[in-house]
Parts: sequence; C-alpha cells; structure tokens
Amino acid sequence: MEWQRCERFLLEVASADVRRFGMARPCLATFAGDVPLFVAWLRAHPPGGYTQPLIELLALAGPLGADRLGFVASGRAWSLADPIPPVADDVDLRQPALVLLLSDGHGRTQAEVTSTVHPYDLDGEDITWRDVLDPGDPGEGPLPDLLRVSATALRELHGSPEQIREQALRCVALGHEVALAPNVEAHLGLDAA
Repeated sequence: MEWQRCERFLLEVASADVRRFGMARPCLATFAGDVPLFVAWLRAHPPGGYTQPLIELLALAGPLGADRLGFVASGRAWSLADPIPPVADDVDLRQPALVLLLSDGHGRTQAEVTSTVHPYDLDGEDITWRDVLDPGDPGEGPLPDLLRVSATALRELHGSPEQIREQALRCVALGHEVALAPNVEAHLGLDAA
C-alpha cells in the first residue's frame, strides 16, 4: 500500500468493521513518505478518548520516520441548523458516519490536514453510502491538532531499533492491534507473532 491508497484502504478496513461490528474500530495508518510503516487499531479507551492511545502509537511512528498519517473512526453527523444534536435518553437520531483524517507533513514545515465524513445507513450487513461530506476544514479539537502537529514533529523523535522494538511491544501489551510493514518487521527484528 502507498500513501495515495491510504484513504481507500482505511475506508475499506472501516467498512469491514461496520459490517461486522456495526461501527468502525479507530484505525491509524502511518507512512514515511510513500513507504508504509504500520497500521494499528487503537486499544480500548473511553468514548472520544483517542488522545492517549494515539500518543502511544505516535511514539512508535516517530522514530520510524513517519510524516504522513491517516486516521478513521466511527462518528455521528447532524446539521448545524439543528439547535441541539438530536439525542435524548437512549435515542440517537444522528446519522452514522465514518470520519477520515489525513495529515501530510512529507517535505513540509507544517502538515496539511484534510477531513471527510462518509455517512452511511446499515441494514444487516448491507451498507448504503450517502454523499461524502467535505467540510473544507479538518475542524478543531485535540484529534486534528494532534495529527497536524505529529506529522511534522515526529521527525524529531529518534531511537535505536531496540528502543523502537520495545515501544512496539509496549503498544501490543497495552491492547493495540499493530500490523507492521515487512520492512519495519525486518528492521526491528520482529515477526508477525
């Protein structure tokens, strides 16, 4: 997989999750330029609590040379024309959607972050996609900010193969599901196990 296919790959992985689980597990894909480094599904965390799990994975991505990041997660969309989000008691009328963020810091002093929202309806295992929403701005908040800063700041992180291997094993021990690219596995002296 190359960076140009990252968006499609993340949407395919998230779609498979939606069919299987009814929602997508948050997933991070990391690249050094066009070279894939790893894909990771975040460990369990409180709703909206992406920051700490992402920092754990970014501590692995940095010393590997990551400067491009892709992230996808399930979300809910609603119109800003609604005075309040249409949620009450145990009823949530917001539209299910996949939220995709791409942060490209390759050859840049400041990363460019883009976001898209992919609304869908789920009937059993059948997904009906609605029109993709491009907000034109990745939004504000800890997640887009973390991805924006990380895609350029990560190049300042360094570590020996032993230190990087230790962080990879720590991420797995914490509950992240990490799939290293073959070149990274070889560099770290790890195998798929």
